[in-house]
Amino acid sequence: MAQRYGTPPANTAAPFTNAIANTIVTINAGHRILTKKESKNFSYLRSISCFRKEEILGNFELVKSTVFDTADLEKEQAELQNELEVVAGMIQQAIGENAHFALDQGEYQERYNGLVDRFDLAKARHTAVTEEITGKQTRLSTINAFLYTLRKQNNLLTEFDEKLWCSLVDYATVYDKDDVRFTFKDGKEIQA
Repeated sequence: MAQRYGTPPANTAAPFTNAIANTIVTINAGHRILTKKESKNFSYLRSISCFRKEEILGNFELVKSTVFDTADLEKEQAELQNELEVVAGMIQQAIGENAHFALDQGEYQERYNGLVDRFDLAKARHTAVTEEITGKQTRLSTINAFLYTLRKQNNLLTEFDEKLWCSLVDYATVYDKDDVRFTFKDGKEIQA
């Protein structure tokens, strides 16, 4: 059964990193068994070498405006909010009319139920759109943090950098001592 080590809560990067380091006791590199420290650096450097800094930065800038664009969603959200306000007003008006005038209760109930159904549909869609906007904004923020850290790297990595590691890795899945997989925040998975 695989064990998954996820993104640590704030201020707990060291225990998270240690959990991964302690789990990856040895990695067979050819015929030589690496020490815990060597295996940590080997896994890290092998993982990081999958990414080319300029390629990542360039590709991200190309897709950033389309993948994380929320303009259409925000427009739909505003329209749905307006719909919710209009329908809520119509429900209040129907209730007021029913309270002040003698109305056929069957017709009133049918009208009221139709308005409530309309409100519920708009509310459900509004909630879904709001969650989609929040999700895109959260992913954009996470990727911007990763890119900020990546931009600050001036040279080729030669040793483990805990801050960069924590900004890149979403979680690690340990299937057994020879099968450790790192899933990065961009969704890419590698086997270390």
